[in-house]
Amino acid sequence: MISTRRLAAILAADVVGFSGLMEKDEEGTVRRVQALRNDLIDPGLAKHRGRLVKTTGDGFLAEFASPIAAVAFAIDLQRSLTEDADGLRMRVGINLGDIIVEEDGDVYGEGVNVAARLEALCEPGSVLVSSKIYEEVEGKVSASFEDQGEKQVKNISKLVRVFAVRGPGEFPGRSLDPRAPPRRSLPGWLVASGAGLAVAVVALGAWAWWSRSAPAVQPAMVAATAGPATTPPLSPAADGAFDGTWRLTVTCAAVESPRSAGYVLRLVTTVSGGRLQGGLGTPGQPGSFQIEGVIAPGGAARFTARGVVNNPNVAFGASVGSLYEYTAEGTFGDRSGRARRVQLRPCDLAFER
Repeated sequence: MISTRRLAAILAADVVGFSGLMEKDEEGTVRRVQALRNDLIDPGLAKHRGRLVKTTGDGFLAEFASPIAAVAFAIDLQRSLTEDADGLRMRVGINLGDIIVEEDGDVYGEGVNVAARLEALCEPGSVLVSSKIYEEVEGKVSASFEDQGEKQVKNISKLVRVFAVRGPGEFPGRSLDPRAPPRRSLPGWLVASGAGLAVAVVALGAWAWWSRSAPAVQPAMVAATAGPATTPPLSPAADGAFDGTWRLTVTCAAVESPRSAGYVLRLVTTVSGGRLQGGLGTPGQPGSFQIEGVIAPGGAARFTARGVVNNPNVAFGASVGSLYEYTAEGTFGDRSGRARRVQLRPCDLAFER
């Protein structure tokens, strides 16, 4: 048998809780999985030029020439599953590596093994990628990435750095147990600026993750109290010097106490008349992020960022659906700008046009 080697993005996926579903309704589960393939997987692979290597009853393995295409396929798949997939959920792992391709089209090698191990690490409904994939797709797909650190995976000698894909807000990666009651605990954290601006983050409802029988979600509310301002408001640069489209990367560092993982967001913002605005996701929904502010003549800038928690691990344990808010200040030049958040944890905001 003739085999060849090539570099490829490998995607491994499986249906969550397949054995239990089969035990409850064997024929119905088979029909649902077949419909999942016919309606979502096969059309998605065709759209993103992926190749179905093989199916495994409750899952499948696919090959992509482009890491961007592999991640885009995974985002589309998980987004569609949150909307309507007859209650089925999947885990997805993606890795970039050298693979051996047999004459019959099957694939082997460490590149395949790592993808399978990443899929096994996934929470239901989530997507995990290796650092090799992250390095290729960062800033090139409509998603943010949460750095989950280095992981020891089975039968792989080296540690694998893992990133969780956040969609934004469409599939936050939170595990779903339909038997578990929704979380209703209130976050006990407070974000405060040095000037005395305090934002109490209060969740009035819980997000019922992807449960078709879940009650309607009540939007979380933000109660804000502001002390006297110690810095004067900025007047926007009305001469159009900073007007246009700016690409924004928000990098928030991990902190140990109180413990929170780091994360990266990428989005596009626009400036008109010295006023900046932009966002990710649907405002008010988990995973969404909105930013607005002013760039003054000379480049001084001040922004307010608001978002909705979709993963407690990057929000100091705040419950899903909680809102947060912070301010950032910095300076802009002709082609780039920098701003920094200093409340609670450091976050760098880098702008480019």
